[in-house]
Amino acid sequence: MIIDLEVPEDLHPETRRLVQGFAAALAAKLHAAEKKYGYSDGWLSTDWKQECQFNLLKHVAKGDPRDVAAYCAFMWKHGWPTISKPFVPQFPPDLWENLEKLKMAGHGSDDAGNIRSSFVSPMLPKILDAIADKVLRYRPKPRSKPARRRKRRKAKIERTR
Repeated sequence: MIIDLEVPEDLHPETRRLVQGFAAALAAKLHAAEKKYGYSDGWLSTDWKQECQFNLLKHVAKGDPRDVAAYCAFMWKHGWPTISKPFVPQFPPDLWENLEKLKMAGHGSDDAGNIRSSFVSPMLPKILDAIADKVLRYRPKPRSKPARRRKRRKAKIERTR
């Protein structure tokens, strides 16, 4: 079977052969999946965006570029991005304050939580530093310079109280 593709006239001949060859390989892969699994046009459904995005990533890990291309084609047809919103960790609002208190407490500071280091393991400050440093990397950043200025002013006012 010959696949008739519309490609720009000035497309390099090797690139044209690449596109035609890959299109044929993708069609063969999709045909084999239709026969093997009984698939037809279920990809036309509009209610499987997240499943499609998940399957794309799963097939990237499996390694067959034809499977990856098939899921990309499905998403392209629907106008879906290849990945949903990026993961942004959600933490309790007082987490940062509590981590800072723990970090200071590990150093024996009374100001942080009235914990004395006399009964705490000598390794605790190092452990707390490591944990706090890792987690504090995910601290949400203010979105704009004015927001940072307001935050600094508020902190300065609270320190002067």
